[in-house]
Amino acid sequence: MFEKFKYESVALKDIALDDRNPRIVTQTPLTSQTDIVSYLYENEELEAFIKKIASEGKNAGAERPYPSRQTQVCAQSVFG
Repeated sequence: MFEKFKYESVALKDIALDDRNPRIVTQTPLTSQTDIVSYLYENEELEAFIKKIASEGKNAGAERPYPSRQTQVCAQSVFG
């Protein structure tokens, strides 16, 4: 299935994390990119994830992110 996908590089500045990601469970909605990143650091081991990507160039075995082009790129499953 993935062989039909076109792979592109997306600049980090062009990625907007999805504030409706069902994996993010909080009492109050996260309404800013800063809030989402803070949540991911505190609850989803974001630092370890970033280090793995930086050292290995990928997160083998993990769900692939599927960005969609809108006003900004929306990476909906980056931390799955």
